[in-house]
Amino acid sequence: MKTFEEFLEEVRELRKISTPKKSGTMPIPGSEGKARKDVAVAGFRRKGPIQEPKVEKSGKDVPVWVRSHKSPAEYAAHTSRKNYKEGERTDVKSLRKQLRKTGAKKNTEVHDITVGSPKSKVKEPGQRARQFVGALKDVASKMKEKKGIATNTPTAISSSGKKRKRSDEEGAEQRGRIYKKLGMGERDTKTGVQMAKLKDSFDGKTFGEFILESSKEDAEKKRLAKDNPDEWRVRNTGGGKWTTKRKSSIQGQGERRSQNLKAISKKELEDHAKRNLHPSPSSTANKALKIERQRKKDQRADAQSKSKETGNQYDVDHIQAQANRKKNSDRWHNIHPGDAADNRRVIPQSDNLTKNSKDADGKKTTRASVIRAALQRAREN
Repeated sequence: MKTFEEFLEEVRELRKISTPKKSGTMPIPGSEGKARKDVAVAGFRRKGPIQEPKVEKSGKDVPVWVRSHKSPAEYAAHTSRKNYKEGERTDVKSLRKQLRKTGAKKNTEVHDITVGSPKSKVKEPGQRARQFVGALKDVASKMKEKKGIATNTPTAISSSGKKRKRSDEEGAEQRGRIYKKLGMGERDTKTGVQMAKLKDSFDGKTFGEFILESSKEDAEKKRLAKDNPDEWRVRNTGGGKWTTKRKSSIQGQGERRSQNLKAISKKELEDHAKRNLHPSPSSTANKALKIERQRKKDQRADAQSKSKETGNQYDVDHIQAQANRKKNSDRWHNIHPGDAADNRRVIPQSDNLTKNSKDADGKKTTRASVIRAALQRAREN
């Protein structure tokens, strides 16, 4: 039988042996623990395990990855952990300063862009460069609607396509200069990262708009170098590429376009009205044609108005473009909506030049449907 004093002494001894550690003080092994510690020391406020970003992959000849992080803290932690796994260490303090200087807030999304090297067997430098520019255009389409901060870590690429170590400053600086021309900020020598605030960078231009302008300048130099530059003009060939064309060729192209994209005629409207037993086919066709022409006039006015308001050029674009490049083009001309108001839309000129003669995505329409819609508007008004 123990006395009360002996019992208390035994309790004290047990407490010394089994004193629990405070919650959250357990050491986290490996790159996860090191990265979380570095991020905390640098001043980032975050809790819990490092979150994986949302990854979007695209590209055919050149792979492109866009990794979207919910906050600068998650981006810094993920970057630090990845570098630890590769045997390197991230200067997280410098990374935080760079993010703040770019305009990142606590909950600003960070989109990390990675553009790989061309996978094709093409060895010709010019072709490989075009593939790389094509990949950057793909980045433009993905980043166009995103908000936050865009980041990129340029790395040197050897001639064999294998990635060199990031210590190869010369190659990394060379690639960094390419991204800088496209609107990314100065490459930080401590972090190796370039950043840009979306919507506010590129002087209000997207990647695609910059590439279009650069390609146009090169084509203009090519035109001026010709023996008879006045006989040539700079024209867009689609896909963000510009080239030189003879004025006579452009004139012929305009004539072909007017034949391939025919406007709705009174005869087509009247014949459709007769077949479908509309009352007063002739007067209904005249009314429908008047409304159709007014709608097209309003579309042109809308494009001019938006151009003045935004400072960027807007065009009236055909949703379904010319059908002369398709197989059995004669059949296509019979069902193609042509230059009808229902086949036209107002879009930015940069999108129009990139689209070129391709059809817009979405449901297709026919010539019969635009004629039927024109007559229906005439009956309703």
